Amino acid sequence: MSSPAEKHLILVRPGQTRLGLEGRLEGHDDGSLTEKGERQVCDLRRFVARWSLQTMACSDLERSVATARLLREGHPSQPAIQVIPELRDLDYGRWQGLSTEEIRERYPREWRNWLYNPFEFAPPKGETLSDLAGRLTGVIDAVKESTEPAILLVVDEVPIQLALCMLLGIEQRTYWRFLIDPASATVVRLFHGEPTVALLNFRPSLC
Repeated sequence: MSSPAEKHLILVRPGQTRLGLEGRLEGHDDGSLTEKGERQVCDLRRFVARWSLQTMACSDLERSVATARLLREGHPSQPAIQVIPELRDLDYGRWQGLSTEEIRERYPREWRNWLYNPFEFAPPKGETLSDLAGRLTGVIDAVKESTEPAILLVVDEVPIQLALCMLLGIEQRTYWRFLIDPASATVVRLFHGEPTVALLNFRPSLC
């Protein structure tokens, strides 16, 4: 079966976590959603239910899986959940769980290098943004080739930002210009393979 002329990619960031609430880097931390984070995700159910979904995909991190499960509970077709480890957040290595202030104090040289070029410099024992983009490439290619009219991915902030750059064909170093809040939805419309951002950082609580 050929790919439909028009399809939509819905990118949902997981709800609030304890580390996120405290302003600390989450990375590969396997913490769960806070009570507020669960409520945030439940607020998105009506929006997600509008889309005809056969499957949802998420990383293997608890906050991502929990978000996908909460969205599935509110969807009329009860889509299957596919766990894809490649959708994990950036691996911050030894910086995981630290605030930016703590990182600047403990790793001043590494922090400066990473801010200057995170695509070439990695946090200690972590990965570069180029490594993350490499992980996402296969998933994005699969989305483009999919025969499903709508695809939902539960993925963290930086992977969403990079995925948008990759889909739109814009400079990946500008990834930080996309604001992606917890439990927000971003929609990319693909018409004959050509991408358009149809919705960015949608949060029902602000409507």
